[in-house]
Amino acid sequence: MKNIITKFKKLIGSINNISLKRKLIFLYIFCVFIPIVSINTIFYFVISHNVSKQVLTLLDESMERIKIGFTTNIEQCMQVIRTINLDSKLENALDSKYRDIEDYYDVYLNYTKEAVDKFLPIYSQIQKISIYTENNTIINGGNYYFLNSDIINSDWYKKLQSSRQNTVIYPYIESDKNNLLAYGRYLSVIRRLYDYKSINYTNKIIKIDIRLNSFLDVVNKENTKGIIYLIDDSNRIMFSNNQDIYNNYNEFKVFTDNYYTSKDIVISKNFAINSYMSGWKLIGVFPKNDIKKAMGSNKSIVIAVALFSIIISTLIILVISSSIKNRLEIVSKHLKDISDKKFNVIDIDAGEDEIGTLIKEFNNSTIKIKNLIEVVYEAEIQKTKAELMALQSQVNPHFLYNTLNTVRLRSVLKGELETAEIIKYMSKLFRRFLSFKEDLITIREEIELTKDFLEIQKYRYGDKLNYVINVDENALCYKIPKMCIQTLVENSSVHGIEMIDGIGVININIKFNEDELFCKIIDNGIGIEKEKLQQIQEALKKGKLINGSYGIVNIYKRLKLYFGEEVKFTINSKLNKGTEVELRIPIYKLEKYV
Repeated sequence: MKNIITKFKKLIGSINNISLKRKLIFLYIFCVFIPIVSINTIFYFVISHNVSKQVLTLLDESMERIKIGFTTNIEQCMQVIRTINLDSKLENALDSKYRDIEDYYDVYLNYTKEAVDKFLPIYSQIQKISIYTENNTIINGGNYYFLNSDIINSDWYKKLQSSRQNTVIYPYIESDKNNLLAYGRYLSVIRRLYDYKSINYTNKIIKIDIRLNSFLDVVNKENTKGIIYLIDDSNRIMFSNNQDIYNNYNEFKVFTDNYYTSKDIVISKNFAINSYMSGWKLIGVFPKNDIKKAMGSNKSIVIAVALFSIIISTLIILVISSSIKNRLEIVSKHLKDISDKKFNVIDIDAGEDEIGTLIKEFNNSTIKIKNLIEVVYEAEIQKTKAELMALQSQVNPHFLYNTLNTVRLRSVLKGELETAEIIKYMSKLFRRFLSFKEDLITIREEIELTKDFLEIQKYRYGDKLNYVINVDENALCYKIPKMCIQTLVENSSVHGIEMIDGIGVININIKFNEDELFCKIIDNGIGIEKEKLQQIQEALKKGKLINGSYGIVNIYKRLKLYFGEEVKFTINSKLNKGTEVELRIPIYKLEKYV
């Protein structure tokens, strides 16, 4: 049990490492898409099976109705025979001996003709009703015939005589095209009349000819697309709606396997053993495509339902996942901004769910932190200003001392004109210091201050120091913290140029670079050792003072206080190669002197 719990916890842990987007995709695939496809696939197969079963049932029922229709046609003929068999008046007329044609014709017109013809309008399948008798006084024709040798030798008569039954079914084809009224395929129902023996009894036989093509009406009522075959007890095709057989008046073809294929559904119905058509059968051949078409409509419905379900569920999942993912991404972005010291509130419609609550709490916390930072920030500015004033109070006397000492030493060696020149620069410096009432001064003022300082330094180092200043005219009116460039130049001269044997050069470049003020100070001095450079860079990053980097760190802190975290301050140096100090300030952060 513990192993299961441990594995489950590992599984949960691994899931926690998957992004929310992928989790939602997995959730959609395994909990929505696959179940919908699986359920609809199963649903389709179940429906297809039921449809196939239903189609087979309908075909079987249709075949049963066709069989009943065929049987009914035969049974109606038997009903006619039974009615005639009970007609004693007709029996007497058939047994009577007639003197001449007029005598027979009189009876024929008065009764015997109507006794048979009255059934023809009622039963449309009957082509002809013929009665044969041994009474040689009747005249052949008009449904009544004498049993002569031709009739006795005919196939149908022989079949009746050889049969143990009183009734036989006999098919035949009338192929004489000259006999337009009789041309076709027929089924004869033949029976002996008046089985009981009267005094004047003569052998009498009735034969009703059914048009086999009349069975087509029975088949057409079912509106089936299959081929129907009526097979006799000799396996011959008596009737079919197959046009090749339907229009064949030459022979009865034998039914074989060639009349259907593996792509067909074959349904066979046997006629009852005790019926007149015992041994006969009805065979229906139906194309399987009909079932496929029936299933095809269901397939379209299932696919449509599946697609509809997938589209609706996909849209719902997309809307919900977007609501979750987009807001969480915004929260994540703002959390990263906090690590970059950007405390911005999330300005969106947060909603009322758990994520909305999280966003509201985040905004409240951000506002509180921002307010606290502003309080601390103001305190830091005041503290830094105090430190700067204290630093200036220490720097100015120290600088004055070095300058005066230099003047003293150089005065011994040179005339008073040079001494007067250096004193001029010193007085200008003091005058500038006294005139700077604000901490921010224009770049023009800062450059003039720096030039005065460099001229004094040149006086100090002689020909060992040169400098080049390139300033974009458009940048001169923008304000920066006072003495930030001068301090960097002082570091270059004191810690860089002073330590080399050759001529030192300090380059000062100030210009606009796209949307930034770009300032670079380059010297070819002694450079900075790698470890010392790393210490300075670390001090800049943490804002801590270390020995030998007070001026640089203070400049960076002052710049950050005025211009924020967007100030870029970089130092690159190689030992014995020189040092580059690069400063970048966004233009929109700068104040312009008007």
